[in-house]
Amino acid sequence: MPWGKTWTVVFRCYDCRRKFTVRHNTFDRIEALQAVYPCPFCSARPVVQRAPQSSTVHILVELNDDLETIYRKYQDANTWHFNPSCTHWPADDYIALDVAPRSEQLCNECAVKAFGGEDH
Repeated sequence: MPWGKTWTVVFRCYDCRRKFTVRHNTFDRIEALQAVYPCPFCSARPVVQRAPQSSTVHILVELNDDLETIYRKYQDANTWHFNPSCTHWPADDYIALDVAPRSEQLCNECAVKAFGGEDH
């Protein structure tokens, strides 16, 4: 179901034309981001107007979930989890990273689910 999944979106600024990425978005938020998110380069904010006037919004260039691996671990733990279907997936009081941790260990169950072909 696409509603619980998170996505990486790439927009092109309507003003400066540079591309920028906004990560970890639910599908239902993407259209809203296109209409309100300021460009991180030139700070241009979209202008949304009622019809028949035209709106000025950022252009959606790319939508994918390939970069959406989140790593979590409990505050006092040494094991990082990266598969939400893991039985030990931290739900509260956790630390999160957008990139793989350089130290400490990764969860074996997460690895089996992700690379062993089980649903994730």
